[in-house]
Amino acid sequence: MSTLTTTNVRVSNIQNSTGTTAFTIDASGRVRNNTFPYFFATRTTSADLSIANTNLIPFPDIKHNRGNVYDGSTFTAPITGVYMFHVKTLTPSDTNQLDLRWYRNGAQDTTLGAGYAGNWSGHKTMIGFLLTELQANDTLQPRTISSPGVICCTVHNSFCGYLVG
Repeated sequence: MSTLTTTNVRVSNIQNSTGTTAFTIDASGRVRNNTFPYFFATRTTSADLSIANTNLIPFPDIKHNRGNVYDGSTFTAPITGVYMFHVKTLTPSDTNQLDLRWYRNGAQDTTLGAGYAGNWSGHKTMIGFLLTELQANDTLQPRTISSPGVICCTVHNSFCGYLVG
């Protein structure tokens, strides 16, 4: 292996040894990671969905999925790193609640926090955020521990995640 020592390196792209571009640098010096894994998924069905206790909260309509990291129900970490996740749902009425828990590798991980929507009148929004370190091939899923948890509508339901570093 050689060592490069210099004051300035002037390049537009940084590639690995097989020629895959990992970073692009534009004329203003902004750096873009071209292989950064991320996903964004929603639920486009307008019918209410009842979800039994400990079942997945599904987001089957995948809008973005760089790195093929999300399959409609489960995120799989492609590499070890810190990841950010956001999940948002809406209940259809004041009689429904949704109590979110994060499941890592198929088991509830109570160290990761939670989200909750319930016990007041009208629609309830449940929002959950998570910043956590995952190992390569760890899985993550948002699940409800409500029985049943009910979500409604279309644009009010989304799940996304991405590698922070």
